Amino acid sequence: MKIQINNAKSISGQINEVFNLYLSDNTTNENIKNIPDNWQADTIIDAQNNYVFSNVTDLSFLSNEEFAIEKPILQQAGNYLTSNISYNKNSDKSWLANNQQHSDNHIVLHNKITSQDLPSFINILNYAKSCNKIVYINANILNPSNMLGDDSHISIRLGLGQNLSCYETSSLFTILSLINYVKCNCFIYDISCNESLDIIYKFKKNNDQVKFGLNIHHLLLSNNDLGFFDTKYKFNPPLRSLANQQLLVQGINNNLIDFVYSGHSMINLYDKQVPFAQAKSGSGSGEIFIPLLFKLADLHHINLEKVLQCANISTCLDVNNLVIFNPNCEWQFTGKNINSQSKINCFNKYPLIGKVEHTILKQNNKFNLYSYV
Repeated sequence: MKIQINNAKSISGQINEVFNLYLSDNTTNENIKNIPDNWQADTIIDAQNNYVFSNVTDLSFLSNEEFAIEKPILQQAGNYLTSNISYNKNSDKSWLANNQQHSDNHIVLHNKITSQDLPSFINILNYAKSCNKIVYINANILNPSNMLGDDSHISIRLGLGQNLSCYETSSLFTILSLINYVKCNCFIYDISCNESLDIIYKFKKNNDQVKFGLNIHHLLLSNNDLGFFDTKYKFNPPLRSLANQQLLVQGINNNLIDFVYSGHSMINLYDKQVPFAQAKSGSGSGEIFIPLLFKLADLHHINLEKVLQCANISTCLDVNNLVIFNPNCEWQFTGKNINSQSKINCFNKYPLIGKVEHTILKQNNKFNLYSYV
C-alpha cells in the first residue's frame, strides 16, 4: 500500500513547518519526506495542517478482540503504563513471583509489599543494576492502606476509609532510601499527593537516575468527581483535592515530574456496576490518551510540547507508527466514539480537545490505514 500525506505538521521542533510524507512498504525514516521515483499513491490524505507524530499508539480503532491482542502495548512503561499489569498469581506463593513482570530491559513492581520483604526488594534492585535493567516501582508499594478515599472532608462525609497522603510519602521515602543505597535506574509511578513532591525535590538534588511519573487521571480529575459514591471515579491511590491537583501540575512545570502516562485499566461495565467498595479501581483511558494530553495542556496552561515530552512522544517521525491528529476538534467522549471495550469510564461525556483522524501502522512490513473522518 502506498500512502501520501500532504500538508502535515510536526508536533515538535519546527512546529510551523508543513511537509508531505510518502509511505510504502520499503519506506524508511530516512526517506519518509522524499518523493520516490515514479510515485503513484494508492491513498492520498490531506492532513490540512494537522499534526503528524509517532511513538504513541492510538488504540481507539481496535475491537474488543484486537484490544486484548494489543494488551502488551499497554504494558510498556511510558505512554501506556497500566495500573493493573498482568501477572500469574498461581505461579508461586511468594510476593516476588507475583509482583514482578520482566522484559528485556525492565522489571515492573506493582503489588504492595511489607517491611519483611525489603531484603528481597533490595535483591531485585541489585539484580537490575547488574543486568542494566530499569525498575518501575509503584510509589505506594509500601503503603499499608487499601482505603477508598483520600484524606479530605469529602471522604469523611461519604464515610470512606482514608488513604492518607502520609502513607504514600512514607512508602516513597523508604523506596528512595533503598534506591539511593543501591544506585540503580528506576522509574517511580503512581505519585498522587503533593507532599511527595517535597521528597522528590530533595532526592533529585543528588540523584538523576530516578524518574517520577503521574497517572493522567490525577491531573484531570479530583475528589469532587466522586459525587455520591460514583464508582467511575474510584482509583487506587484515590483522587485527591483540586488544590493537590494544581500542585502536581506545578511539579510538571518544575521538572519534578518526568513522565505522564494513561494509567489505563481493562475496565468494563460490570466492574463498575457494583457497590463502591466492591468496584474495580481505575478507568479505561488508553484509547483517548492523546486527546487527554491536549486537554491537560489546555486546562492547566502547560506548554504543549512539555506535556507531549512527558508522555514520551517522539520528536522524530517513526514510519512504523504514525498518527494524524486534529488539534482543533472539540468533542465529548462516549462509548460510541470507540470500538474497544471501555464503553464506560470516568471520561464519559468529558469534553476533549483534539481527535485522531488517521492511524497508520506498519505490521509485517505492510501499512494499514485506519480513518475516522
